[in-house]
Amino acid sequence: MPSHISIIVVNWNNASDTLACIDSLRDIQYPAFDIIVVDNGSHDGSAEKIQAAADDITLIRNERNLGFAVGNNVGIQHALQKGADAVLLLNNDTTVDPEILNAFVSALDTHPDAGFLTAKIYYFDDPNRIWMGLPRWNNSICSFEHDGLDALDDTNAFECIEEVSYACGCALFATAETLASVGLMEPKFFCYFEEVDWCYRAARRGLKSYFVPEAKVWHKVSATSGGKQAPIVRYFRTRNRLLFAQRNLVGRERTTFMRNVRREGLRDMGWRETGLLASLKRAYWNVVSLRTDPQRSAWTCGIRDFYRGRFGDAPDSIKRLH
Repeated sequence: MPSHISIIVVNWNNASDTLACIDSLRDIQYPAFDIIVVDNGSHDGSAEKIQAAADDITLIRNERNLGFAVGNNVGIQHALQKGADAVLLLNNDTTVDPEILNAFVSALDTHPDAGFLTAKIYYFDDPNRIWMGLPRWNNSICSFEHDGLDALDDTNAFECIEEVSYACGCALFATAETLASVGLMEPKFFCYFEEVDWCYRAARRGLKSYFVPEAKVWHKVSATSGGKQAPIVRYFRTRNRLLFAQRNLVGRERTTFMRNVRREGLRDMGWRETGLLASLKRAYWNVVSLRTDPQRSAWTCGIRDFYRGRFGDAPDSIKRLH
């Protein structure tokens, strides 16, 4: 069992949420843990604000934004070098239940085959409604589904530790032993789907991912990236789902999953609208507006960059979209 746990929070231009997260971490009921904040090249004075307000943490400052994957990798490497037995990765726009570390450690005791553990994650603004749900792979459609997505947590449906397809990176727990076996997150992803790839790599080594309901987190939902519908989120999710499939799926699963990602934008353009003529007309006008619609531009660029082998951070043209 872990004797010392490092909690790693990556910050990028969002000191207020990060400091609120740190405040909640100070209430954790666990005998030995420390807090590591990795500032990813913030240019709004975040690092200075965090250091001034939280002198009980370790602050690591990267010179530029290295992304969620590498930012966390930097924190993990520091934690392991200092002798941490386990790490908890947390989004900076979260707050946690004081028993979160005890819940994860207890789950390790009953599930020795665990590689990665994730929490029951609620909406911050709707604190009894489940945000993430339990990720499951639906083999019939070759896609992920999320059991309990947006459900009110007012029943006993989500009260047991359950195996899931992957552990959500918003709140992800792993031991030093798992990290030594699996390695760090893949930098190509930059952000989004890096944890899915990570968990699939662990599964190939016989390590499972589990949902731990007693570990509770409240999430402000994509505060750093501008929200679920931000074009840059569409870009990363499009490109990185294709990269995930290329690295982890085979045969029919890979073909179908990648086809669905490519078709996603076409569905938005009306290819499924009733009537062939109406569908073609709408599709035509959407193609004409492809360069001016931020969401469709992000989808197109994500597809293109995957097939060009361009990974890491998003291009400046996508960052300027709103």
